[in-house]
Amino acid sequence: MIRTGSLIVPALMAGAVLGGTCICMKSGAQSGQAWRGKHCAPMTIHFNNIFLILLSCRFKLLKLVVQNVIPTKPFREIKKLTGMNMLIDNKNILEIINDPFHAEIFNEIINAPFNQGFTVKDDKYKFGFSTHPGLVRKRNEDRLALCIVNFTNKEYYFCAILCDGVGGTEFGDIAASIAISSILTKLSKNHSKTPLKEQLTTIIQETDNLIRKILSGRGSTTLSLFLASSTGDIISINIGDSRVFSWQPITKQLKQVSIDDTLENELAHLKLKDASALREMKLGGTLSQALGEKNRSEYDLNFNFYHKENFPEGVILASDGAWKESESAFKKIIINSPNHEVARRVVVSSTWLGGGDNTSIITIPSLITLQQEIESSRLSVYSNTLSLWCGDFKAKFISPVTVPSNEAKKANYKKSNKKITTPTTKKNINEKNLNIQEEIIIEEFNLDNKHKNDH
Repeated sequence: MIRTGSLIVPALMAGAVLGGTCICMKSGAQSGQAWRGKHCAPMTIHFNNIFLILLSCRFKLLKLVVQNVIPTKPFREIKKLTGMNMLIDNKNILEIINDPFHAEIFNEIINAPFNQGFTVKDDKYKFGFSTHPGLVRKRNEDRLALCIVNFTNKEYYFCAILCDGVGGTEFGDIAASIAISSILTKLSKNHSKTPLKEQLTTIIQETDNLIRKILSGRGSTTLSLFLASSTGDIISINIGDSRVFSWQPITKQLKQVSIDDTLENELAHLKLKDASALREMKLGGTLSQALGEKNRSEYDLNFNFYHKENFPEGVILASDGAWKESESAFKKIIINSPNHEVARRVVVSSTWLGGGDNTSIITIPSLITLQQEIESSRLSVYSNTLSLWCGDFKAKFISPVTVPSNEAKKANYKKSNKKITTPTTKKNINEKNLNIQEEIIIEEFNLDNKHKNDH
């Protein structure tokens, strides 16, 4: 642009794109054809007219392409098409998964807006979750999800999972997405009377092996998981350096339950007093294990389980980005904030303190309230379903355990109507490709209490 007195003239119209230049007699600016310098640049006029014609054609062609090629769907749907056909080293993820139910859950997680960041609170179940990529990392490799699995015998599982894709690996975010989708799929299929500890051991080992099979060691992830059943059983596990906390909002207490899987802590288990060599080489915080690592098998994982007695009131899962900028600030924010504000404030404070890493957190202030709300909803929720909270949406899936008829589905299933908007999309699965006759997804909702994180 060229300023000529009080007017701004496009440089293209002023002849400044091709050919020689002259000096504007009014402004002194150099251009090919200034405000009064048209006679000074006669050689540029012809070429610029040709340029304008070509440019006009280009814009018309671009408009045609946009109108006819780009589908008129939300951006999220375009991303979804990419996720459903994701190739890594010429390997199709969905072909390896080979499970339409697992594939759909994976697709929902991979398409959630983690790179944008979001905060969600559920006023019915009283839990909240938030994530943000931070101010330094190019992408968010954290993934989180909460779900309720309802079985035909009226029992249920509630599960909260947070995975932090290991930085430095090429596909940490993909590894985290596979981990969550695999665990949730297996939980929905493997309802048995065996202890939760045994079930989770098998499920996590199979998930670890699946990540390695798909990514060939090029992506790994931490895992923080909390699981509660309708029988009153509670169990939690942590692999890596994300953390599980016991949270007691009433008495303003926060206690770290899990132990970080780092080389420094491994040496402590060996009762070696001096770990200064690790710190000197900046290896003190290096992970000792994560899901999907290469050069080992799933049977090499070490499991540390935490049970009901560790969680008298509530629970928090957090990635290392939430607390490593300042552990004292992290704790003070949690114990001094209203329950519904904890997730948002932790993520915002992390960005204020530098935002050096992805930050994610799940907060459940009262396990008793959560259980009561799930119990009260069971009569109005269709059996054999998985309700998934991930990103800015909530989806309900038909569990692969049993696929009932349309008549039974209509008779037994009622729509959710609290803290969610009117259904905006209903996704149909290709019956031929998936070899099933019913829809995997019943309904999908956009959550109406999404907040953008301030930073």
